[in-house]
Amino acid sequence: MNLFSMLNGLVFGSPFTKLNKLVTGITTDVKTLVVSIFILAILILGSLVAFGNEENVPRFKKGLIWSIAGLSVTLLASIIVSYVQKKLA
Repeated sequence: MNLFSMLNGLVFGSPFTKLNKLVTGITTDVKTLVVSIFILAILILGSLVAFGNEENVPRFKKGLIWSIAGLSVTLLASIIVSYVQKKLA
């Protein structure tokens, strides 16, 4: 869903449908961006752990753990929200 179709949906339709489409589009885009950032961080930190200085490896491992945790929370949050939306609908 691109920005043009989201804005087109906002012009025509009921107010709640418009708001739902807008919020869904924004959250999807933000989730995609956050997941991309976490995956990039995991790749960079993983390579730094493998090929970095021995003195910095504990810092890189800690960053790697936090990146994996952040990615997990992001994906679990979207799963939980979709589950709740389906149960309430």
